[in-house]
Amino acid sequence: MGGDDRRIFTVKSAYNLCNGDAQGVESPLWKAVLKYRGLPRIRLFLWLVFQGKILTNSEQVRRHMSNDPGCGLCGASVEDLSHLFWDCFEARMLWSRVVKEEKLSVFLTIDFQTWLVSNFQNQQDFAKNPEDWDIAFGTYLWNIWRRRNERLFSPDIIPAEDIYFRSSRMIAEFGRASSMLRLHQHAAPNLTAAVQRWEAPATGWIKINTDGSRNTSTGLASCGGVGCDSNSRWCFGFAKGLGSCSCLEAEFWGIYEGLATAWSLQYTRVIIETDNREAYEAIASSNSRKFGSSILPSIFELLSRSWEVRVSFVRREGNVVADAISRLVLPTSLEYRRWLEVPLAIRELVMADGIPWGALITCFSFLLVIFRID
Repeated sequence: MGGDDRRIFTVKSAYNLCNGDAQGVESPLWKAVLKYRGLPRIRLFLWLVFQGKILTNSEQVRRHMSNDPGCGLCGASVEDLSHLFWDCFEARMLWSRVVKEEKLSVFLTIDFQTWLVSNFQNQQDFAKNPEDWDIAFGTYLWNIWRRRNERLFSPDIIPAEDIYFRSSRMIAEFGRASSMLRLHQHAAPNLTAAVQRWEAPATGWIKINTDGSRNTSTGLASCGGVGCDSNSRWCFGFAKGLGSCSCLEAEFWGIYEGLATAWSLQYTRVIIETDNREAYEAIASSNSRKFGSSILPSIFELLSRSWEVRVSFVRREGNVVADAISRLVLPTSLEYRRWLEVPLAIRELVMADGIPWGALITCFSFLLVIFRID
């Protein structure tokens, strides 16, 4: 007994025999996971959901990790998968916004596994907006689970977005990233070519590398940048806390603060370098309406002033110092800081990047004082 269609015994055939044909690798559940087009971390999460392995309170009781199977959010006696994704109040509020009203009762009462499969395979059945519903559905499940954990383990933190808006933002950002990836795969060589390491600008120019940093769990962001001259000398660094905003908005703020800082220090020939392709192309296109950013008009106003400014794109490997300095302020502080010397916290990184921005000069001056060299 056992074996595959060729009557050959394999580990795969034994696994299918132990778990039953319905639970084998040909199950529609596993096909749905395999073909999921969204974020990889959500695909892994869906695999755990399909197996019933995420640690709801009822699952923790089954594993002898807890004695209370109840829901910590709404007080229901049992928190299992169907309660978490169907019956709990935040899940109900979400589905009432995105599912057809006439289909909502069926949507919340069919068999749980059938519900999962049908939402990935039959996108026209339930969704008000069926376009990319499989991606959206997986994102909704992920954020229901995230919100549940945030409320239980970080009750003092007030979320900046509800599940619907957080999911919508994630779906939009994923869509933009996918579109840009497809665009870059077919882009001209001069658009995709980028340096791996930082390079000094030409004589008479200053180069400002900027970056935005965003914490995906809190939604809080900051930006920063580093300016240096043609001799690789550190001219200035800056960072600013931004509060809650998107990744792209943080990148725009980094570019704006870099330009504003250079203008205030009276530099007249400036190169702005970013590792965000979308931000680079937004500024190159001079179209603020398309991207809906409140800071873009201010960037274009700075660019129109009487000075020479170039905007260029660099690979992330050539922008590590800007990324590091953007994290030197608290995102919640909304403060702007400027450094005219290399901050101690990133000095080793600056040297490791091969850019002796002021650090070597500082060390040499120190030696002159010690040995009293005239």
